[in-house]
Amino acid sequence: MSTSSLLTLNAATSPNAPGTVAVAGVNGFSTARSLAIIATVRGATWFDYWHLTQLSAGAAAKTFCYCPSASNAIVEIGSGLSPILAAGAVRGGPWCDWLRVLYVAGASTSAGGAQTARVLAAR
Repeated sequence: MSTSSLLTLNAATSPNAPGTVAVAGVNGFSTARSLAIIATVRGATWFDYWHLTQLSAGAAAKTFCYCPSASNAIVEIGSGLSPILAAGAVRGGPWCDWLRVLYVAGASTSAGGAQTARVLAAR
C-alpha cells in the first residue's frame, strides 16, 4: 500500500536585495519512491535540485512542477551557497533524505515576493 505526504520546503519571502539566502532543509524523503516538486514563485528563486529561471521583479507569479526520476543523469550542481546549475536546468536523479530551497537574488529580479515550495512524496 502506498501513501503520500505533502511537505512544505519553504513558505517565506525572498531577499529584497542582491545576495544568497538558504532556507533550512526539510527531511523525510529517503523512503519516498517518487517525488513531485511544486513551486509557486515570484521574483528570483533557485532550488538545490532544480534551478528555476529567475523572474523579473513585479512579474506575475508562475507555478512549476517537476517529477524527478531515479534514472536522470547525475551532474555537478554545486554545494553550500555556490550553485552552478544553469537557470532552467534540471538534473534530478536519486534524492536523499533532505531537500532545501536556496534563493539567489540579483539586480532587477528580487522583489521580496512570497514564495512557496512543496514536495509530494509517494511512499
